[in-house]
Amino acid sequence: MRLSISLIFLALLAPQCLLAEEAGKIAAIEGNAFYHPGSQPRGEPITGTGRQVEVGDMIRTKHQASAGVILIDGSKVAIDEQSSAIFRLQNAIDVDSGTVVVDIKKRGGLSGFQIKTKTAVIGVKGTQFVVAADDKNLSVYTREGTVSVESIKGEFKQYKRKVMDEFAAFKKQMQDGFEQFKAEQQREFVGFVKSIDVKAGKMISISGEDLEEADVSKELENKFDLLNF
Repeated sequence: MRLSISLIFLALLAPQCLLAEEAGKIAAIEGNAFYHPGSQPRGEPITGTGRQVEVGDMIRTKHQASAGVILIDGSKVAIDEQSSAIFRLQNAIDVDSGTVVVDIKKRGGLSGFQIKTKTAVIGVKGTQFVVAADDKNLSVYTREGTVSVESIKGEFKQYKRKVMDEFAAFKKQMQDGFEQFKAEQQREFVGFVKSIDVKAGKMISISGEDLEEADVSKELENKFDLLNF
């Protein structure tokens, strides 16, 4: 009889153990941030560090708040203010809105790390990078290593900045006016791409279907300070 009761108890406990797969631990917190078990709509205020983050959980930050998570392999994920991140798998995060800063340990033969937004899937095996996303826009800045960005739907329209010699640019400005010159000459269509690699020191900006290289601001570079935990 005791054996039967023990077996029943273990059978009931087993599914809960399978669901409680650790993704990492909260290692830093500043301001008002919330923990959503199983990505439930109602969250719990994060009051300190050390809490386990499980696969399927979401962390959400308010204005002037941030949170840092150390993943089980030692990689770091910093969630900036007014952002949300769902820890979909041990090696995958969903970012629907906001900014996350990531320091991924080199994974060798292990499967790569992924961040999924509404626009694209970002894949890496060891690097530092920033992802800023909302419903239609995405910016990816790679500080170290290389990041692969692949479109979820269709292909991107890739543009690049045009380069003109100084004298030709001056003549064009005089003829057409400065604003029209800027609008016409800042970029040119390159072609359609399903995916693109963003190498160290580079940044891309995606708006809808349009993809182009962008300048890295000092503010964005400073986001890496969030990884100091």
